[in-house]
Amino acid sequence: MKKRVYELVFVIGLCFLFAINAEAASKCSYERQNELNALANNVRINVETEKTTKQILTSLDGEDGNVYVDIDYTTFKIQLLNLTDDLYFVVSDVETKSTKTYNPSDFEDGKLVIETDDRMKSIVYEVSIYSNDNTCKGDLLRKSDVTTPRINKYHSFGLCSGVEDYYLCREVITGNTDMSEDRLINSITKYKSGLEDKEGNEIIQNDKTGFKIKPIHIVGVGIGVAAILVVVFRKKIFQRRSII
Repeated sequence: MKKRVYELVFVIGLCFLFAINAEAASKCSYERQNELNALANNVRINVETEKTTKQILTSLDGEDGNVYVDIDYTTFKIQLLNLTDDLYFVVSDVETKSTKTYNPSDFEDGKLVIETDDRMKSIVYEVSIYSNDNTCKGDLLRKSDVTTPRINKYHSFGLCSGVEDYYLCREVITGNTDMSEDRLINSITKYKSGLEDKEGNEIIQNDKTGFKIKPIHIVGVGIGVAAILVVVFRKKIFQRRSII
């Protein structure tokens, strides 16, 4: 009798779990789910670089008091395009875990523009797109990561004068890996000497004929030399055998 009671309780528990799962599943029809997925997949996420002029208060040599001067100012914005009222968004800073929700009331002409928090630091944002349909509101439709670039503090240094196309001297870069000035000087010296290309890849020096020696050439020469040695060695063996 007890065994049957346990079996009954087990069956009731399973039914309860299935009921919960059914409740948690999307309430939208299959066709509506496909429509929402298509809308989410049609959303474009871009990072835009915007250059403006900004006035700052400063003091000039030989001048009394402070004056305002115009400077070029670069900022970064995340743009979400092709938006509809059937969607809403949650944008999270992956590092700080701070989140913000954007609803259709925040859209303008199917577009949402988000100001980034820090232009001197690359920030990774997680953009989650949800259904705004009343029948299945809150269903996650898509997730995407977007990384903002940052302003390179070394760009305006005298070290980078004349080599602004070098990857460590560009005004806008991606990633937060920083380096000491000594290492920067060493890298720029290599680039100016032709030992690195503008992306920081090592360049093997040319020989006197102007032919650029690459690692694949060295490998090829090594294989060629090995083949010649094998032929010579086999020839000597056959010569010895004929003498014997």
